[in-house]
Amino acid sequence: MSLNAIFNRYYKEKLQPHGFRKLKKCDGFGRILKEEVFQYVILVKQWSPVKNSEAFALISGVLSLYSADLSMEYLTTQGKMFYDYAVLYPEQEDLLKQLKFLRCHNNAEATKQVHQTFRIFSKYILPYWNRIRTLNDYIAYCKKMNPSILRYDEETTSWNDFILLIKANNHEDFMDLYEERCNRQLQKYFDGHADDPAYQQVQASLYDALVVQTAHARDNIYDNPVLYRQIEEEWNRRWETNRLQLRAYGFPFPQKG
Repeated sequence: MSLNAIFNRYYKEKLQPHGFRKLKKCDGFGRILKEEVFQYVILVKQWSPVKNSEAFALISGVLSLYSADLSMEYLTTQGKMFYDYAVLYPEQEDLLKQLKFLRCHNNAEATKQVHQTFRIFSKYILPYWNRIRTLNDYIAYCKKMNPSILRYDEETTSWNDFILLIKANNHEDFMDLYEERCNRQLQKYFDGHADDPAYQQVQASLYDALVVQTAHARDNIYDNPVLYRQIEEEWNRRWETNRLQLRAYGFPFPQKG
């Protein structure tokens, strides 16, 4: 039995009770929650430097049905390796890093590796995902895992998932994220010396990225009917595009809301 077959059989058995279904034309599983959130886990083959062995990693992630794209390329580039979730479980960083690169020489090893990945997935990642059911839940997830995707980049006029702040009628000031990231930088790189000029530059940069380009930019959209309408048209376009993509993955899709 191939590595792919071992993965698909075992993950199907374990994930179906949680509402996941096999994604067509790939080795992966996904589920849709509240017609707003898409969660997935995909097996990705990797090159192995060891003769007669297979190497693989699991890419997983959470996106919205209003995200910029749900193509397979986007899922794999935006997805997270298991060790990325150490930001949620810093005490388990070493354990999660062990799953960065997995190698097997035979079916027994492949089965063992696949079972190990699911034990970690079910203990740490899936319970967290179970709390991400709405757009506002997804925004909270992005703040933890990938806040840059919520930024409005004026230079490229790229909305990324910034438009979800508008779609969800979000009014957070993002100061909690800013203060958490500042404190992390202060302790990790500046030994708690808040008067260090270099740290103050970091503060200014973080404020611009995490507050000005998110909360302030969002409020400007609320005050600008023309831009608001453009963003509304964009999230409707994305919904339709992503609906077709999810149907291609095998999801029977509900009527447009």
